[in-house]
This record gives sequence, structure tokens and C-alpha cells, in this order.
Amino acid sequence: MQEYLVRSKEKIDLAFDPPPDLVIEVEYSRSAINKLDLYAAMGVSEFWRYNGKILKIYRLNGKQYSEVDFSPTFPSIPVKEIPQFIEAAKKNGEIATTKSFRALVRSLI
Repeated sequence: MQEYLVRSKEKIDLAFDPPPDLVIEVEYSRSAINKLDLYAAMGVSEFWRYNGKILKIYRLNGKQYSEVDFSPTFPSIPVKEIPQFIEAAKKNGEIATTKSFRALVRSLI
């Protein structure tokens, strides 16, 4: 997204403004709305869904999403690694977990 186009806006109007590059959803319960169809119609290029255990990443291809193993936005980070840090934060605290996550990212880039 061209972030500068929406930087100072209080409200985004998708009729005029570009959609976000990435949407992250933490799923507490199943919605009656098909979010993949909704975000595809908006033109969101990447969608992450975390259900409390599993993180899935979807990339928009044309008008449909495909599940992918790596984020196009963060290609160096394996998707399967992220939930372990969420769980670790509950046990070890946010600061220690953030340091561990940063160490992983540094080792991969």
C-alpha cells in the first residue's frame, strides 16, 4: 500500500483510498461472514488468521486467496514459528519473548 496516502486520515474510505496490504485476524469464534471473500473483494493482498493455535497466511491471487507457507510481506519468517512465540509470551513474558523473536528474525535475514 502506499501508506502516505492514508497516513493522516482519521477514517479510510475504500471507495477512494487503497486497501491495506495486510489484515491480521484473531478468531475467537466463527463468523457468519466469509472473511476471505470480504477481504478479497476489498483487494487486501495478504490475510493472516490465528485461531489461538494455528496461524494461516493467505495471499490474494486474482480474486481468491491461496494459503501459503511464507508471508509475502515477511518472507524470511516461517509461519509455523510465530504461534510458539505467542504461547511463550504467556509463560516467559512479553519482553523476553520479544527478544527471542528478534533473535530468530536476525538469524533468518
